[in-house]
Amino acid sequence: MAGSKTVTSILTHLTRVIPFLTFVNNTKMDVLIEYFRQSLDFNQYDREHSTEQAVKLELFCALTSGIDHNAIGNTLKDRLVASKVVYTALDYLLQNAPTIRSAIARDSPEWKEFVAKPSLKFVLRLLTGLAHSHVTTQLALAVDSIPLFHHLEQISSDEHVGSLAENLLEAMRGHPTVAERIEEVRQQTKREKKRLAMAMRENNFELSE
Repeated sequence: MAGSKTVTSILTHLTRVIPFLTFVNNTKMDVLIEYFRQSLDFNQYDREHSTEQAVKLELFCALTSGIDHNAIGNTLKDRLVASKVVYTALDYLLQNAPTIRSAIARDSPEWKEFVAKPSLKFVLRLLTGLAHSHVTTQLALAVDSIPLFHHLEQISSDEHVGSLAENLLEAMRGHPTVAERIEEVRQQTKREKKRLAMAMRENNFELSE
């Protein structure tokens, strides 16, 4: 077990070095992306996956979070967007997420099943890494997914999906327009919670009379 952890730690450190070797070189960046491409079939991963595939996704998350938050680092992020990595992750989320029926997250069999999907934590983490200081990713994620990410940030789970979704929204807030949309969605939930609390107090008052 200790040896396995050491190997994983070494590989994780390598993922922070590898991007520096590919920056501004389209051929090298494409080779790097294609190395991970097969691991990004998230529906297949949910159905069945090996330890090797899990390690590969873990490394890809480490790679995206290790990319420098500057113009040079964004050349790799631009390539990842152009190669459909961001849209592959988005499609997975939008295809699998249950319909949002209320601003306030509620326990339901559908949401429990979605939150338990093995790929979800990786998808949220890799998108967070790509969204940091990268306008193209921030805007792509903002088109349809802010209500979903906000719904997820209200959910507690063993995989800490709520915290991961919150981290993703905070990374997206680097773009002022996106930050406004996120705040609007969060405020809507606060208003709904306040409305329900007032309705409950009124109902309790009527029952006590």
